[in-house]
Amino acid sequence: GAVLQSTAFTDKSNVNNARMDYQQKIGKGLFQTGYKGILRLFEDDFRQEDQINGEFRAVGTRTGILEFDEQIHALYAQYKSGVGKKWDVEAGLRGEQTMNNGLVQSLAVGFDNQYFNLFPSFNVGYKIAEGQDIRFI
Repeated sequence: GAVLQSTAFTDKSNVNNARMDYQQKIGKGLFQTGYKGILRLFEDDFRQEDQINGEFRAVGTRTGILEFDEQIHALYAQYKSGVGKKWDVEAGLRGEQTMNNGLVQSLAVGFDNQYFNLFPSFNVGYKIAEGQDIRFI
């Protein structure tokens, strides 16, 4: 026969961001650098109940609290300089360190991930007319 179920989900979250940027003219160009940090904290309380003999009872494998934390730290540097009157070149590099972990203690399920990525960038711009540019990425 039919089974009645009840599902509840409560989410508590906290997200924090920090950012710092710096720029300095060097020669004909502009050097920029900075940091960006993100901290995310989540607590998700989930509960599923099945009705058995007229009473709702929690399903152990679908009930618990997920605790999830994530940190992302990124540093970047880039330099943009004019080449002649119509051209400019921009080159940069961003590095990101990510750390995240999660745990559902009642189910003995958890994970812990840490990884680092580099993101290089390079593009060339051409000034067609005042206020009109084209960029090759």
